[in-house]
Amino acid sequence: MKTCCVSILIAIATILCAPAEALNIVYLSPCKQTTQCTYWTQVQTHMQKAANDLHVNLSILYDQHDDNFREQIAKMRQIEAMSPKPDYVIFTPLPGLISYKTLVKLESLKIPSLMISGEIPPNEVDSYKKPREKFKYWLGHIFGNNVQAGRRLMEALQTQQNESDTYSDTYSDTYVVALAGSKQHSESENRIAGLKQVVAAGNTHLQQIIPTDWTETDGFYKTTKLLTRFPNTNVIWTAGHRIAQGSTSAIETLGRQSNISIGTVNFTPQTFAALQAGELHAVVGGHSVTGALGLVLLFDHANKRDFAEIDNGVQFPLDFGLITRDKLDETLLHFKAWSKLDFSSLSVFLNLQRTKHYFNVFPPKEG
Repeated sequence: MKTCCVSILIAIATILCAPAEALNIVYLSPCKQTTQCTYWTQVQTHMQKAANDLHVNLSILYDQHDDNFREQIAKMRQIEAMSPKPDYVIFTPLPGLISYKTLVKLESLKIPSLMISGEIPPNEVDSYKKPREKFKYWLGHIFGNNVQAGRRLMEALQTQQNESDTYSDTYSDTYVVALAGSKQHSESENRIAGLKQVVAAGNTHLQQIIPTDWTETDGFYKTTKLLTRFPNTNVIWTAGHRIAQGSTSAIETLGRQSNISIGTVNFTPQTFAALQAGELHAVVGGHSVTGALGLVLLFDHANKRDFAEIDNGVQFPLDFGLITRDKLDETLLHFKAWSKLDFSSLSVFLNLQRTKHYFNVFPPKEG
């Protein structure tokens, strides 16, 4: 009799925790399917893993052209033509109020949405308001804390440069050149703000900040010019991994590898390889997992576990992780463990012992 009761209780629990019919979620990719968008490829890889684990149908709408922000709005026509409509739409905020117009259209279609990865430009925040205020179908926003990223990267490069001064009893000053991204991207502006916080603390001389178009070619050209202009440079801070690829090529061409510490943003196969080769000294990143964590939030939301109530918020900035050459193997293995994690284990709906959602760029450690 006791065994029978236990079986009945288990059966009831299984029914209560059984997810609803498979969700249909559309992700608006900001790059072309045929273009090698290293960072966005990682975002989509994590998302697909999470979708598989949660038994969610994930569809991806790609751009047709490179760097055409307005294509996000054009994709709304594809969404509108879908039958049935997707249960949720996930997208990255784009500057110039592009994503504002996307939200307007999603609101008219009554399709809930979630923003991931990027940040809304500071001068546009007042137009958007917060999720669920102006746009009730805009459920939330999960993104990387870019101010913290810029600050943490500079601190790591400063430490790296100090530790290289083994010939001196005192630390030498740090002479920095910074290669930002495009001025229209809030990610770049916020990372620069974090860099300036470290500079303001002293012993760091910021010689020049120069914008780039985020490419390796521009990174190479502008690094060459900066090192010619400031030959005493011993730290190069870069806002993105493709810029860093150009910078490392430039210092190799100039024969300056031995006395310059260089760092960048984004965990990618290329930045990991550059760390292992000694071409980079510090990399901050991990925010490529925001889309996957966002899928968990939406899965639970669809199953009546609203993250706004569970986590007491609708905006979730994630601190970037740091990988340096001295702790490369251990930290790298930890980050790569996302590929082995069952994302369903992060669901509050599927795991009654969970009382909050998981927000971290590194996966939970086993045990």
